[in-house]
Amino acid sequence: IISPALFHTRQLNITHVLAFGAGFSEVSLVYLPMMAISSFGVSSSASSFMLIPSVMAMAFGAPTFGRMLDKKGSKSVVMAGTITLTAGMLMLASLTNNLTAFFITTIVIGFGLSALLGAPLRYILLNETDAELRSSAQGLMTIFGSSGQLISAAVIGAIISSGQNSVASFSQAYLVIGVFSMILVVLALLLKNKTQESLDRH
Repeated sequence: IISPALFHTRQLNITHVLAFGAGFSEVSLVYLPMMAISSFGVSSSASSFMLIPSVMAMAFGAPTFGRMLDKKGSKSVVMAGTITLTAGMLMLASLTNNLTAFFITTIVIGFGLSALLGAPLRYILLNETDAELRSSAQGLMTIFGSSGQLISAAVIGAIISSGQNSVASFSQAYLVIGVFSMILVVLALLLKNKTQESLDRH
């Protein structure tokens, strides 16, 4: 069902892990309303509206990073996204009681996620696979992303529940995601640069 050719290059394997990481980090958005309730004592409905800045950042970031792809190459875009995501997660872990910081960090996280959930990873897959394997490659990336979401939901949920939904438990959970995001930054460094991508295409 899954062709071994989809694992034959370092570029493809890094992309699979990045897709997993994107899914792992994306789940963090699910717990933001719960964190807002625990940290600031807001209502459930108000906490949901507090996600709007993050969603808007993702909506702005996706086309922005998409335009950067052809100019800067996928490595630069993914690097920018993973670094931004890591910074946002670590900031959120350390600034749990500041409302202004909460909104700023959620915007940073949304912007960082837009580089991993949007076009950049698919761009790499299209460059690295033959025409007959591109649909399979997209499907495989979805599997890795969904696997990241499932594992993250279990891990982060367990951390938060073990601390009885306290502010400290949310801080610990986002610290875990921040540390994991650091690994994504290192992996992004191993991607091909724009020159190498151009040579491979030709």
